[in-house]
Amino acid sequence: MEPEILLSGPLGVINIGNGVFVNPSEVLAVVPADSAPIKRTIKSAKSLGQVLDATMGGRTESLVVLKGPFYLTTAYASSEVADFINEQVGTDE
Repeated sequence: MEPEILLSGPLGVINIGNGVFVNPSEVLAVVPADSAPIKRTIKSAKSLGQVLDATMGGRTESLVVLKGPFYLTTAYASSEVADFINEQVGTDE
């Protein structure tokens, strides 16, 4: 089953780096990808076809948990991804 890619929403789409855009209302969490439980989650989700790889060939630094459940791997640190989201949505949390 292919993941549903949303191109618009209440807040529109935001750029989380490397030309990758997500609907911020679909983001549940942004976590570092260096712990064993997160690595197991990524491996399990990949086997189910639930991972969108947005690392552009780089090392996976963070995991963006989306509704669905789907996951997005990025080569940016989780703090950088959170900053991208906060800057574009207009919050400082």
